[in-house]
Amino acid sequence: MSYLWMGLQKSAEVTPSPPEAIDDYIRRNRVKDFGRFFCDPDEVPKVRITRTTKRLNYVIQQFHFTSYIVTGHDRNDVVYGHFYKKRGKSDLPVVILLHGWRMGDYIVFERFRRLFMHKGWNSVIVDLPYHMNRTPAASFSGEYMFTSHSLRTLEALRQSVIDVRSVVNWLKERGVERVGVFGVSFGALLSGILACVDEDIDFSILVAPPAEFTTVFNRSRLGGIFKKTSPRMKELMKRYHSALDAVSLPRHKPLLPPERILIIEALYDLMVPTEVVERL
Repeated sequence: MSYLWMGLQKSAEVTPSPPEAIDDYIRRNRVKDFGRFFCDPDEVPKVRITRTTKRLNYVIQQFHFTSYIVTGHDRNDVVYGHFYKKRGKSDLPVVILLHGWRMGDYIVFERFRRLFMHKGWNSVIVDLPYHMNRTPAASFSGEYMFTSHSLRTLEALRQSVIDVRSVVNWLKERGVERVGVFGVSFGALLSGILACVDEDIDFSILVAPPAEFTTVFNRSRLGGIFKKTSPRMKELMKRYHSALDAVSLPRHKPLLPPERILIIEALYDLMVPTEVVERL
């Protein structure tokens, strides 16, 4: 169903980033240095609670803050989220829910949130760059995330991780002792990266993570979408293989012990090949 929906979405033509600009970005931002590229903002964001909704046994706080990364798209440079808290139990562990690429709503994640809450966890749902409330005008949710505009794609990946790290810093500053991440597809990739770079993450759950960009691109229907919407993507994947390899999860060691990491493989998934998850 996701694949069919993506096929119906028509992406606008994108001007590819010039190779010299990509080379400069990779060198200047040290893309091949995992820790530096996805660095901790080292500050607590100035979070504004815009609305509080009371339910029978929990409250929902809608919030937003300015992203540490400035992309020039005003809507994208503000991080939006929902904080679900059981009444009178603000000290419960918190799980941050990270959605997949091109998701335009939280229908499925609402169910995940209820399941976690039933098990005794508070939760935070975050809009990732160029998705949901952060979607630029005249585009659809996630359209700007992965394209042959490689500079924007790299910066969006970096922004995704750093935005979540900002949320972690905010939760820790509020006194939350345990914070974990739960991601599906693209969100699972972010959960894996966070487990490798953020010492404040207590657990990580990865559902069908696209852990190796090149394999996913060459051997999945997801890669077929990339090829169709961005004809130059194949050429760029070859040229910048080493940089992409540097941000592939199997290349890195998590800061968490194995018993705090759960990887879920989808045997019949058309988006992420099982071999990718097996190697991870």
